[in-house]
Amino acid sequence: PPRPPPRGGPPATLAWPKREAAIVATLGRLDADVVCLQEVEVALWDGLLRRFTSLGYSGVLQETQRQHPIANAVLFRRAALRCTQTESRSRALIAVLESLDAADSAAPLHVASVHLEAGAEKASQRFCQLRSLLRRLTLLQQRDEKERSGPPAVLIAGDFNFDRRSALHQLLCTGSLPPHERGSSAYGESVPLVRAGSAPYQSPLLPLRDAYRDGSPPWGPQLRASFRNGRVLDFVWHSAALPPPDARLARLRRGGLAAAQGDAVRDAPVQPLA
Repeated sequence: PPRPPPRGGPPATLAWPKREAAIVATLGRLDADVVCLQEVEVALWDGLLRRFTSLGYSGVLQETQRQHPIANAVLFRRAALRCTQTESRSRALIAVLESLDAADSAAPLHVASVHLEAGAEKASQRFCQLRSLLRRLTLLQQRDEKERSGPPAVLIAGDFNFDRRSALHQLLCTGSLPPHERGSSAYGESVPLVRAGSAPYQSPLLPLRDAYRDGSPPWGPQLRASFRNGRVLDFVWHSAALPPPDARLARLRRGGLAAAQGDAVRDAPVQPLA
C-alpha cells in the first residue's frame, strides 16, 4: 500500500508528486554549485536524478547496507565540477569534487553529506561517526596535498542531530573536547563521549566554521529552526579555505530559505531541500 504523507502540513501538499515537484522547482531557483541531501529514498533516486540532471546537476548516492531504504546524496553542477571519488561511510557520503577549470590548481573540495544517529542516548555513536568521518577526510586531504597546492577545502553539511548546546558542536567549533566531557544536558545527552582518563580528542581538520552561526545566509533569514521541535539540528561546516558565500548551499524550510541540508524522502518530516 502507498505510504502516508509526511507530517507537518496538508497531506495533499506533501504527497510525493507535489513534494517532488517542489524540490525540483526550488533547486532550479537556487544558484547552488553543490547540494547535500539526506533521507533520500533509494527507490526514488533514479527518477529524482533525471529531474536534477535537467537542472544541470550530476549526482551520487550513498551505498547502503542491508537494503536500507534511505541514504545521503550529493549533487554538483556538472558544468563546473567533476566527481573523482566517492566513499560511503557510516551515516555519511564523501564526494571529492574538482574544478573543470584547467587553470585552477587548488586542492579538491571534499564534501560530506551526513545524517548522524538520532536520540539523546546516542551521543557516543554520533561522536564515533564524526570521528570516523574526520579521520577519513584527513587521509584524503593528506593524499591530495601531495598533488595540488592550496589549503584543504572541506564542507560537511547535513542533519547532525545535535544543537549548538551540544559538546559535539563545541568540538567542531573549537577542535577541543575535554576527556570527561558529556553531551549537553540541555539536549539530554548523558553518555560519556570519551572514556575517563583518555587523551583529549584532536583532528587536524578542526576547528571548522559553523557557516551561519553569526549571520544570515545570502538568500534568506537566519535559520531559527530546522526541526519541528523548534531546534536547529542541521548545519553547514566548512574549513577556513572555503568562505560561507562560496559554499553556495541552501535548504528550504518552513517559511524561508536558510543554509544547511535537506530531505528528499517521501515520509520524512517537512525538511525538503538542500
